[in-house]
Amino acid sequence: MLSGRPAKCKGLVFPADRNEYGGVVGMRILIHALALYKGGGGSRHFEGLVRTLGRIDHENEYILCLNSRFEFEIQYPNIMIYRVKIRSLFHRLWWDQMILPRLALKHGVDVVVALFVFGMFRPVVSQIVFQRNPQFYCDIYLSKLRGRAALEMILRRRMAYLTMCASRIIVTPSAAMRDMIRRYHPDLPPDRFRVLPHGFEREQLSRQPLPEPIAYQLTRLQGKPMILYVSHLEPHKGHEVAVRAMRELKRQGQPACLYLTMDRRDWPKGYDRLMVKIHEWGLEDDIINLGRVPEGALAELYRRADVFFFPSFCESFGFPLVEAMAHGLPIVAADTAINREMCGKAALYYPPFDSVAAAQRLSTLLSSPERRQQMRAASERQFPKSHLCWSDYASRFLKLLKNSL
Repeated sequence: MLSGRPAKCKGLVFPADRNEYGGVVGMRILIHALALYKGGGGSRHFEGLVRTLGRIDHENEYILCLNSRFEFEIQYPNIMIYRVKIRSLFHRLWWDQMILPRLALKHGVDVVVALFVFGMFRPVVSQIVFQRNPQFYCDIYLSKLRGRAALEMILRRRMAYLTMCASRIIVTPSAAMRDMIRRYHPDLPPDRFRVLPHGFEREQLSRQPLPEPIAYQLTRLQGKPMILYVSHLEPHKGHEVAVRAMRELKRQGQPACLYLTMDRRDWPKGYDRLMVKIHEWGLEDDIINLGRVPEGALAELYRRADVFFFPSFCESFGFPLVEAMAHGLPIVAADTAINREMCGKAALYYPPFDSVAAAQRLSTLLSSPERRQQMRAASERQFPKSHLCWSDYASRFLKLLKNSL
């Protein structure tokens, strides 16, 4: 039997009536986040939420179920960490359905929050599920899957559906994500959904300087306008469109340099394929990969950029779009429902996968300082509409917990 172990404590033991802050105990919440094991939007969301809860909520108690591969520490007396080693998709399915219910009952949990798509199919206590994986419902992405990958996606979507059927509340970070789910599952009650845009604060991106190797790479601009695309590497992120768009810009004679933040470990085959194309097309001085950049150092990249490029065609929220608008950047983005919801008039849009159209939009901004200034103003106006500050986010999260009982 798989067993988890509490981090930094001998057992998940809470006082029965009063918490360690001296207040009366409210709810006991189990936050199920076993899918989290690396950086990206998921870790930003989790860490922002949990650290804010630790700071503002002294009434309730939290058990965090975390993957043993995910490095995370927190020092609040009402938050415990329970680490679990998950070995496969089927192992995770077994844990969700067999161990999680026992854990909830054993520790007197009032609400289970399945923070990453999957949870119990037959909850023993109230359950809230957060749906943030758009790949299950993105027709463009799904049409490219074959064989085992397609079958696995069908299984995962079925597991997500059974979790949603069993949950009191279904939370999505955008209306576009909610609508994608309801198009596939129209039988899910509309009043079960809540749209809760992710939390974000500018200070998250300016807590540390750029590492020296990355700062050195920025010196290679040589006076060219800087196009920035901050994203990890996955099939739906549109990096190939970005490379083809830069090839088109070079053909047109438009000077520019695209900076990426790819890490080969995220998708080795995709990374190698992109690097071969960059070399074959002679774009080594036009596309610079910085590698993975610490979140706390991203502000410097956004401050230096002239245009932000977002070719991703499958998102549930889009943290980089919020970050770009926080720094007043004009944006060129794939024309998708979520990108329009996030950016409004702060972006120029092009048909997804049309690299020639993408290059035309980029050229429009790069060749016109006046247009860039107009789009900067639009970004500054749109920024407050696209997200919540973390304290507001945590407050709304707490209301969801109470409404689920």
